[in-house]
Amino acid sequence: MRITTLIENHADSGPSGLEGEHGLSFFIEHPSGVFLSDVGASSLFADNAGRIGVDLDQVGGLVISHHHYDHGGGLKRFFEENQDGAVYLREAPEADYLVNDPELPRYIGLDKKVLAENSHRIEYISDNRMIALGVHLLTEIPSVYAKPSGDTRLKMRRGEETSHDTFEHEMAFVLEADDGLVLLTGCAHNGVLNMIEAACQAL
Repeated sequence: MRITTLIENHADSGPSGLEGEHGLSFFIEHPSGVFLSDVGASSLFADNAGRIGVDLDQVGGLVISHHHYDHGGGLKRFFEENQDGAVYLREAPEADYLVNDPELPRYIGLDKKVLAENSHRIEYISDNRMIALGVHLLTEIPSVYAKPSGDTRLKMRRGEETSHDTFEHEMAFVLEADDGLVLLTGCAHNGVLNMIEAACQAL
């Protein structure tokens, strides 16, 4: 198995010229197929893929770790570059995801128009599921350990009510490798230890 980083918070100062942004995207070549984990905040993940010769049309499945823009902001570009791959999102209550920044409170969820226009390509996951041999999506994440305290500024709005984000929209992506399990967590808003515990319980 090979995992290639397409976007992260730092640009590459070397000859590749890869750009960086507040976001994350991994291109995964696994014995069961080619997958993406997240697509960053914009189209830059695809621009970087082109710079290093990665063909996004190979991707059979895109897993979005949670419903925040810095992990699914590139969805529109993904649908333009890829004709057939499924997109996996955790099923979650209808809500607007917000950051309670005193200087700039703002919406940080996924583009609802893009989701609606491509609904035939999206599969919503409500329970633990193996999507290919040795490739698992985990939604059953326990709360054995404390969640990151810094996430208290992240909110969700349902109708007129705004509350702390419960992160019911987050899932773990686990791949079986020759020497063990590989756990991709995105931001791990539910806590890395809780997501490790989810993998231990499920697999």
